[in-house]
Amino acid sequence: MTPFDVDDLRAWLEDQLGTPTFGVEDGSITLRVPEPWPGSAGAGDVINFDILRSWEAAFDAFAPDIGHATGDQSGTALCGALTAAPATEGLVEVTCADCLLRVVAMEVALPPGPSGSRRIVHATNTPTLHAEIARILGQRGGWMTTSELAEAVNEAGRYRKRDGSPVAPLQIHGRTRNYSKLFEREGSRVRLRASGEGDG
Repeated sequence: MTPFDVDDLRAWLEDQLGTPTFGVEDGSITLRVPEPWPGSAGAGDVINFDILRSWEAAFDAFAPDIGHATGDQSGTALCGALTAAPATEGLVEVTCADCLLRVVAMEVALPPGPSGSRRIVHATNTPTLHAEIARILGQRGGWMTTSELAEAVNEAGRYRKRDGSPVAPLQIHGRTRNYSKLFEREGSRVRLRASGEGDG
């Protein structure tokens, strides 16, 4: 299980794009693995991989409960593991941490075009965390603390983390910081940013 849900991982990668941590050049990505990260690459290691415009989910040849991502018919996952047949409707998520990291990084580096690239989605089709925070703030108006927001998100039950644990105030803090064009912050308090405002 990764320490990030997919939305947190995407937000982190969006924040790092164009920095020494996450560079894109000539159709390939150079990425420093976030810390901590449970994949086979060591935390802090630098990985390099080509950008693919599409990918398919596939079962692990030796551990069928693990979902990998593969971009061709070679039988090798993006993380380097051997894969078996492409996944059927019984597997809807990539659960391999290393494949997940690469797929989301590709999606951030190369938004889907007319041909489309698959998006990592929640099996339950739940809203993103920042969308749920914005919905709650929009309904209640004004400032709310990160603790109040975490409690409201958990009570509403619309957004669910991959591991089933409740959303914590620290996660609200991180998400609203990553989406500073959407949220205004003052210490532990958060509110929706007025339309047209932003901190660049």
